[in-house]
Amino acid sequence: MIAHIAEACFWLFRYLERVETTARLINSNQIFILDGENFSKEPWKPIIKINGHEKIYESINQGHHYANDAMACQFLTWEEKNPESIINAFKNARENARSIRDTISSELWNALNGFWLWLTLGEGRDLYNKNKHLFYEAITEQSHMFRGIFYCSMRQEEAFEFIHVGMMLERALQTARVLLIKMEDSKKGTEDFHSRYWLALLEVLFAREAFLKCPHYGLTRASVAEFLIFENSFPRAICFCLKQALMSFSRIRNYVNIDHYTKSEIELSNLADHLEHCSKLGYINLELNTHLRELIEKMENIFVQIQVDFFYHHFDDLYARL
Repeated sequence: MIAHIAEACFWLFRYLERVETTARLINSNQIFILDGENFSKEPWKPIIKINGHEKIYESINQGHHYANDAMACQFLTWEEKNPESIINAFKNARENARSIRDTISSELWNALNGFWLWLTLGEGRDLYNKNKHLFYEAITEQSHMFRGIFYCSMRQEEAFEFIHVGMMLERALQTARVLLIKMEDSKKGTEDFHSRYWLALLEVLFAREAFLKCPHYGLTRASVAEFLIFENSFPRAICFCLKQALMSFSRIRNYVNIDHYTKSEIELSNLADHLEHCSKLGYINLELNTHLRELIEKMENIFVQIQVDFFYHHFDDLYARL
């Protein structure tokens, strides 16, 4: 496998994870607003802030209008100037898939291309105009289908592992970003309000039912944070994702028959070990937001290091040694 093929594999499900997270954030926020639970004057600002594109939004919508549902949904879903919009993220995913059609399974390509046509040729837009809730539900369901096809139709070789690394690390990053913004946005209120707020957060990350089935967790800020960061049995928890990525790194090294660790793998291992052995109580109760910002920064640095280690000259050098 040459470097540009590995890179396209790595990015494919990174973009698809962003598509699903954005769809779930929008749907959850809409329900929260309709239920009268969001008392903020700018209920869409935290959602747009998650990927750091407030300035683009404000330049497009003079006067900001963070309270306008239609403007926010348009920006997050269809806006071409927003690099993280659903349409742009899925376009990038499809382009990566198109460039590696001989590497991924035909079933996965057909599913991705079919959804792209649904999204761009009118049917998806029609559903969006008629019922936004069903539109975002359809995106979530399609995302689950893509992952199922990926796991069931591809041989678990280098391509599979690079896709898996990208998926797991992007999921960890999205969990950390959502958790940070939601923690910063939580306000003083009644106990009932906080319960609904934390349930809504868990719903965004597909964690509500899994959390409620763990009797030792109470519906509190600390418990929700502990579950989403440290729970080793939940596939969207940060620790779980980092460990899965490390396992894929190990298999990649075996495939190319090298006996040393790359810098990105070392940094990822150090981060996973830190979370595994730190005081959970201290991590959550003492400057949690600061810890989350540091965690996000370290993961972003790992992404950069992966590019250097595998997708420039280094990866081709590894294969040249065989």
